[in-house]
Amino acid sequence: MNAKMNFTGKAKLTDEEFILFYDQLWEKVPHKSLNNEPTKAEILKRKKAREKIYNNSTPAIRENEVWEYFPGNMKYLVSSEGRIKYEVSDNIFELIQQDDYDSSKPGYLVLKPSNTLLRVNKTRKSYVFVAMTFLGKIEGDGYHVHHIINNGYDCSTENLILLSASQHDAVHLDRHLSRAELIDFLKERSLEDEIKKHLTSYKLNSLKTEKSGIWKGRYKLPHILSEQDRIQNLIMLSYPEEFKQLYLQQKDSLHSCFAHLNSSQALCFNLFYPLVFCNRLSVINSTISNNSSASFEHVEEGSFEKINDYREKTNFDFFINDNGKKYFFEIKYTEKDFGNVESFAINDGHDKKYNAYYKGQIEKIAASDVSEKDFFDNYQIWRNVCHADIGMVYFVFLKDRKSLEKSVNSIVSQCKDEYKKKINILYIEDLVASCLKIQDENFQKHYQEFKKKYLI
Repeated sequence: MNAKMNFTGKAKLTDEEFILFYDQLWEKVPHKSLNNEPTKAEILKRKKAREKIYNNSTPAIRENEVWEYFPGNMKYLVSSEGRIKYEVSDNIFELIQQDDYDSSKPGYLVLKPSNTLLRVNKTRKSYVFVAMTFLGKIEGDGYHVHHIINNGYDCSTENLILLSASQHDAVHLDRHLSRAELIDFLKERSLEDEIKKHLTSYKLNSLKTEKSGIWKGRYKLPHILSEQDRIQNLIMLSYPEEFKQLYLQQKDSLHSCFAHLNSSQALCFNLFYPLVFCNRLSVINSTISNNSSASFEHVEEGSFEKINDYREKTNFDFFINDNGKKYFFEIKYTEKDFGNVESFAINDGHDKKYNAYYKGQIEKIAASDVSEKDFFDNYQIWRNVCHADIGMVYFVFLKDRKSLEKSVNSIVSQCKDEYKKKINILYIEDLVASCLKIQDENFQKHYQEFKKKYLI
């Protein structure tokens, strides 16, 4: 059966179409939760079966095989079966051998390395050639090429479809989403895409720089600053000296993604730091004294007395100590979710950690039993909530991040009443609106710029 028949024969899907076909797409991808990942032997079998096709130099593999010129370079001919030829002399084409040469992406075909290939958009991935020739894929259009049956050795048009980044993430999620969850998921991912586009525009128009930073050492992305320019991720408009000083203080603890304009760490600095040196911390909560001490990247020493390993202590994005009253803050901007422990398995090393550090604290705070698996499924939230016995815990994010809100509220609902009131959601928009009411020209100018940069 033609694999594409289930997906209406289209090269790409709207979100509405994707929702209709999500179940079929998700079920065709291996997931850890289903324990259905192919073995090495199965992968090798797939490779040998397809190798007879993609490295076959006979004129036609199937009766309906189609050859078209590659739009990026007319010296290449690409087949609907995933075969690729190169013009070695006038109108004489030779088949290029393919294999999984790229160690960074094992199991996916690339063309045999050759100097001539440098003329083709600096990419050698076979599925990109096919997608650009037959599916309308355009470099930089944001679409991902998805292998429908998750076989990277099958680059035929029947096995490829273009998905948006959010659709592709949903297909590869380890957990199957309900229809309502999927709709929220796609909406939030679309928001993330819009934020990145907005930040790219902000970089060009407000920061006056076109230089793009590198992600994962190889991908140049427009919403990332160069490493030399990353200090520009701090809003210097009203308080340049204060933010330069903060940058120097925090230089050794900056996250690897600090140059990303959507960095939550940079947002955290820009959101809270003026409240610290302008003595305006009461804007967050009227019970907080304006002259309280505050710090970033805070590691709490007093919550888990048994934890001697520094790496196991909880790190907070922002922290306030108001004469012994503690306030802990966890910030999210475009992150997909709160962190969990994906590699958790019964009777692995996490059991010891759970029993030694967290179990007693969870039993103190939770109203009912929380299994070890549930704890690690919501690891980052529970680690923060575990400090509700010694202070106030805040989760800070945008109002549109409904999945984050739902995750936090789900954990809060499992806590005893005395702790529920100590766990809060603080919307970024609400805090900014409160800051803009302060009658101080420089202060207002800073948060107007914050709003211009982060809130779209």
